[in-house]
Amino acid sequence: MFPGLCGMVDSGGPPTKRTVFLLSGSLWTAPPDLIASFGSLVECLGGGGGGRYTGGGGGAYSSKANALTPGSFYLFTVGDGGISAGPGGDTWFGGATFGASICAAKGGGNGYSDAFGNHGGAGGVAASGIGDVTYSGGNGHNRGGGAAGPNGAGKDADDSRGDNSLGGAAGAAGAEWDATHGSGGGGLFGSVNPPVSGSPGGDGGLYGAGGGGGGGPFGTTPAGGLGTQGIIVITYWS
Repeated sequence: MFPGLCGMVDSGGPPTKRTVFLLSGSLWTAPPDLIASFGSLVECLGGGGGGRYTGGGGGAYSSKANALTPGSFYLFTVGDGGISAGPGGDTWFGGATFGASICAAKGGGNGYSDAFGNHGGAGGVAASGIGDVTYSGGNGHNRGGGAAGPNGAGKDADDSRGDNSLGGAAGAAGAEWDATHGSGGGGLFGSVNPPVSGSPGGDGGLYGAGGGGGGGPFGTTPAGGLGTQGIIVITYWS
């Protein structure tokens, strides 16, 4: 017991900071021992767009502070990574739809099916997000665009090309939250000297990164790299 506070139970120690990573599912329940007065943070990262001949765009980032209530139920959706030539999915938390949520981030756009005049998929747009802080994902080019994250906007891809007939390398994984959870780098372009059938683009790095564009001679249809899924990160004290 604390002196002068009748009825308070001694927890046996100071409050502990907790971090939860939501990668799938649709419902999260805030623990009853969450201490709202210590603050909380919900962070959303949209899925990365898939590449085609050009790279896909990176997912956008949004965060919302102090919006959690102990014992409350929260609906959420984690955006999928885009398949080859497919857009990344939107990520949101605290509502049945994007617009009804308390925190939401857009997915990245898909790469184009031809490279003539096209510079890759657009990154998820910060202005379309919901939250206290929003950042845009990186735009794709030959490579995939990087995911946005808590440190700022995603990196725009450049037009550099690999020289690997086996296909482009995967993008680097981010580590903003811990060693295995962060905003990923875009996948690399397939190849400047591909085999006759073309070579695929590299997949984006976890999480929210755009896939690289596939390389190949004129008339071939090499697969673009896959965009990577989004993520929701919840931080609170209990």
